[in-house]
Amino acid sequence: MEYLQKESRGQLTLYTTCLDDMIAHDNTVRAIDTFVDSLDLEQLGFASIASQGRPPYHPADLLKLFIYGYMNRMRSSRRLELECNRNIELIWLPGNLKPDHNTISRFRKHNPKAIKRVFRATVSIVQNHNLIGATLIAGNSTKLKENTTTENPQLSTSDSDSRHQITRGMITEICYTAQTTVDADHKLLIDYKVTNENDKKAMDTMLRRAKSILKTNNFTALYDKGYHTGSEFKTAHDLGIDTLVAIPAIGRNSQAPNTAYNVEYFKYHKTADYYRCPQGHKLVSNGNLYKARNYKFKQYKTSSCKNCPVRSQCTSSKVNGKIVQRSEYKQYIECNMHRVELLPDIYKKRQAIVEHPYGTMKRQWGFDYIITKNGIQSASADFGLIAIAYNLKRILNILKQQGKHALIYPTTLYNAILTLITTFLSGLKNRRTSPNPFSKSIHIPFLTYI
Repeated sequence: MEYLQKESRGQLTLYTTCLDDMIAHDNTVRAIDTFVDSLDLEQLGFASIASQGRPPYHPADLLKLFIYGYMNRMRSSRRLELECNRNIELIWLPGNLKPDHNTISRFRKHNPKAIKRVFRATVSIVQNHNLIGATLIAGNSTKLKENTTTENPQLSTSDSDSRHQITRGMITEICYTAQTTVDADHKLLIDYKVTNENDKKAMDTMLRRAKSILKTNNFTALYDKGYHTGSEFKTAHDLGIDTLVAIPAIGRNSQAPNTAYNVEYFKYHKTADYYRCPQGHKLVSNGNLYKARNYKFKQYKTSSCKNCPVRSQCTSSKVNGKIVQRSEYKQYIECNMHRVELLPDIYKKRQAIVEHPYGTMKRQWGFDYIITKNGIQSASADFGLIAIAYNLKRILNILKQQGKHALIYPTTLYNAILTLITTFLSGLKNRRTSPNPFSKSIHIPFLTYI
């Protein structure tokens, strides 16, 4: 049997094509190249990274290297250094530059704020081309393990900003928390924030930021029960934003011996400020506000408890009888509860919206831990590059799906992608007088299928 014959490794070969011809015209690496070249990296705050006395590498070349790496499941600076010597796409993208792994690593470490601004650029692109609906968003968090090598799993000597947190059930790990906000229309990320805290007080900040990014408060925000906090609901109310936050189950210690006499079955009369129990007794307050750890509350009780025939079913207290506490935020908690009851089908969409990015990042790409060390800013840079890679991949996939609507245009899908990025970002370059290049919405005409 005859086989295809290999060329001799010792034979001299003269290539008849240039490096550019080795990269297909519709290769994703070309979109990365155009996207980064269209950014004003100096205005975004990128710092040049010198390489051992030689002239520094241009920030654009290192940013391209990282975006390509994250889009192809490569985050390690040593891996990227290796690929620059053998991967034809990473030979083409930075123009045959071969930065060492220390230079690559320092670029990511020193530019967390600038990386966040690049992520904002991806959001601005899709906003201005109507790929974000801004009517329904979902927020959630995910735990990302800290990159620790210490023998004691309770202590991280390499990253003092990470914290020991519950990841699921009763399992705890040293990790960071990545808060994200996702738009419902195309599952695109519009915001992220890396913290070392739980979800309890996170909704306040993320809603304020969402309002600023979307430049409207005319949207509904979906969150799980971990965000169910009275003060956060007041913030949402003050911002004019409707929330649908899952209602947590009542703790065992807060339940009546007979659940039919739980507090939720006591009717509150707002005008006269009193409660009516299931037995018809009136519970009143002395008007005093008592202080708990994070809020103030009133107490409501009645002397009728003494002779009530169902007292043993209503309360286990032997002295004071039933006491109902009403938080200063109770009215906002009740408004959220009513919205959840009225719009159950809307709330059911939460998981499908917000888990889409996590499924891609953690399951498909394997990015379930923070690769950097030395603090929360470095961790933020790592997750920021993950978020940039995710949004750019989503943009490319969306355009491919919509490509069937562009058949009347004498252009390839790839050219459409480049036009989208170049047209928008060249418009930003012409607005140098603005202190924030992404602070205002710009309408830039584009092909009608976007």
